[in-house]
Amino acid sequence: MVLQALRLGSLLPAPAHRRRILRCRGRIDASNGAAPVRDGSAAAVVWFKHDLRIDDHPGLAAAVAEPRRPVVPLYVFDRRILAGYSDKMLELLLFALKDLKTSLKSQDSDLLIGLGNAEDVVLKLVNEVQAGLIFTEEEVEYSVRSVLANVKSSLSNESFSWGNPPKIVAWNAPLYDSKNLAEVSTSHDQFLKTKLPMATPLPATTLPALNLELDTGSLPTLEELKCFLKDGRTPDDDWDPLKNMSARSILKKMLSQRKIKSNTTLSTSNGENIADISIDSGPSGKRIMNSMFASENSLEVRGGTDITLDALAAYLRYLEGTGNASWQELHDKVRFTETREGASFYTLFGPAIQLGVISRRKAYNETIQYEKDRNAGFLSPFGYSTPTVTAAVDALSSMEWYWFLALKSQLRVEGKYPIRIWRWKGYLVQYTFLGNEGPAVLLVHGFGAFLEHFRDNIDSVADMGHRVWAITLVGFGKSEKPNVNYSELFWSELLRDFIIDVVREPVHLVGNSIGGYICAITAGLWPSLAKSLVLLNSAGSIVPNYSFVPFNEVSQPIMDILFTIMLFNSHLLCLCMRLSHTFMVLLSVDYKTVKSFAMLTLIFSWSRYIYMVLALKEWFPEMIERQTTWLSRLQAGLLLLFLRSRAEGILKEYYPTRTDRVDKPLLQQIIRASYDPGAATVLESVFNFNLSIPLNFLFDSFGGKILVIQGMKDPLTKSEAFVTILREHCSKVQIRELNAALSTLELRVSSFLIPEYGHETALSLFVTFPQQKELKHYHSRTATSPTVLQALISLALVHGHYCLEASAPPTALLARSTSLL
Repeated sequence: MVLQALRLGSLLPAPAHRRRILRCRGRIDASNGAAPVRDGSAAAVVWFKHDLRIDDHPGLAAAVAEPRRPVVPLYVFDRRILAGYSDKMLELLLFALKDLKTSLKSQDSDLLIGLGNAEDVVLKLVNEVQAGLIFTEEEVEYSVRSVLANVKSSLSNESFSWGNPPKIVAWNAPLYDSKNLAEVSTSHDQFLKTKLPMATPLPATTLPALNLELDTGSLPTLEELKCFLKDGRTPDDDWDPLKNMSARSILKKMLSQRKIKSNTTLSTSNGENIADISIDSGPSGKRIMNSMFASENSLEVRGGTDITLDALAAYLRYLEGTGNASWQELHDKVRFTETREGASFYTLFGPAIQLGVISRRKAYNETIQYEKDRNAGFLSPFGYSTPTVTAAVDALSSMEWYWFLALKSQLRVEGKYPIRIWRWKGYLVQYTFLGNEGPAVLLVHGFGAFLEHFRDNIDSVADMGHRVWAITLVGFGKSEKPNVNYSELFWSELLRDFIIDVVREPVHLVGNSIGGYICAITAGLWPSLAKSLVLLNSAGSIVPNYSFVPFNEVSQPIMDILFTIMLFNSHLLCLCMRLSHTFMVLLSVDYKTVKSFAMLTLIFSWSRYIYMVLALKEWFPEMIERQTTWLSRLQAGLLLLFLRSRAEGILKEYYPTRTDRVDKPLLQQIIRASYDPGAATVLESVFNFNLSIPLNFLFDSFGGKILVIQGMKDPLTKSEAFVTILREHCSKVQIRELNAALSTLELRVSSFLIPEYGHETALSLFVTFPQQKELKHYHSRTATSPTVLQALISLALVHGHYCLEASAPPTALLARSTSLL
């Protein structure tokens, strides 16, 4: 159907003056109405957001279902939707839009480009074409859903001469064919048992021709788009430069400036370390013609659907080799981005899937079809034939699952507080917000916990005149659990970006357990983001003088082997000890003698294994690298089984004064999360926790007001010793000792926490899940062997106790470890 005399007026910028418009205009002004559609059904607007394709697009398919209906494709550069995009993502967005516009033009249609607030642009276009329908993808992100709500409100409040406001039709493209997503279980274990059929991708849509009298608009350049987004910010809250450098790089710079020794250098031989520069620092490097990547340094596939599908085909055929130059380039990127087994898929294709250049189910269908072609049309029940197929299936299934959890949280409030979704580096993060005015407070949970663990705190803090945010960190609860290397610095960058992108003002940071340590890192590295710091039974340690701050440079493959060997040795030792106890009773043998002999045997056994592993690493490094991933996964899997079987008992040990808090909902949520895709990967991070940055170093770097609350009955920390050393070396820190394990806190916080009020404010906290079993690395001044320390930590993990203390010599450490048995 041909649209005649469709005058868009100022909906689209004039190309000759685009830079001036981008710089000066915050929204698009409406213009006079245009001539109505002469015949046929009411026009349908297809509003593209994160679905930049015509392949497998249910919205387009529904729009063209009526043959006489004009279809008007639209994309709006709305600052609120693009606020969290890095320069690199903006560049990939422009690549995708260029390809989409070209594809539509090949069908005598086009993509209309709008700049400004979506409600203004959509309302103007609806009046221009007298639209009766608006098709748009259902979103889960809070910021995008808010924009959609504004569009609905704008349309409902407008009167239209031709009739009722247009109907907004939301669509989605789930991987699984389910008639009612709201009824699907949020337990991944139960979800798999339902065995829902897989949805079939739709073929590419053919659109009717669309003729416009005026230019539909050309895409802005990257610099123009950045200028447009920058104009929407105020100088007071423009913290984006803080996100351009990684936490690790900032920490190294701080150590160098303060002349503190470390076991790592600030830069590599060429002056730059790729691990130290933020991956969101923007495009760089020389461009290559006919490449799947924006530049030689880019790691993300760019372009439209055809390029992405070609790149996916190359990725799946990684082991087959190729003479195709572009495929070989992608294979080189695979080797570079495979920092963990399967991690390369998300790095390469995550942005394309986030932008909707290719749908999850299309990518999944292509992957499974390739696997079937390799196996004569069959799928093996014992796993996939290549690691790239496994990586693709795992990543796509994981993305789908967390999208479903996010969507369900928006469709129905299941907990005490409504859940909001924030997308961080492509990962879906859950948080909640409560309060209307007052200082901003951010609550951060500990390891294995989630925002609901503050369920009895949020109301009370908000009622006392605060705006409260509580976040579920990536890797926990119902937030996404991607296949990445988790670390304290990784989570500190998450908090940094959350404060910048969501809260948009300095906050009072309140953290429990490992969450407290992450808050301390965030405040120490970016002091301007924190007004004060409150630590509840925080992880971390005090190191007097901190003349040496180590970085964890130990090879993960070596540690995987060591811990797995030690895990099996420890379980074997437990079995031997039980048998020894039986013989002790029968033969009247001294139990201490048997116990000491078993411990000595274990130490010698560890020494032989450590020497063997180090020798293998030196002589056959490639062999070790190839064999360690399954070992670390097995190790994490065993721990998961152990935690699931003993969850209630472990939690009750953490509640020595309030065992009644270990209720059914708490247990269900913890066990539910343990079955989520990626849960084992998060658990592996326990073995990478370094906690080597001293708390007193972070306190000094922060320079603000700090309150440390310590439960003196905490079963996992020697609270008396910690409080003593804290008082001795952190004189400016306020300390509150509680005769509890931080299961119930009733305290009064001095005015330094809420300086705006100028008086003492009552703050009632109820921490439902106190300190987890973090493995604290206390740094001894003696020449303690790292392998011995790691061995003792492994034994401590198996038995659920600590065995290390600050400044303890190796002999004392070995002696104390016998008490664990």
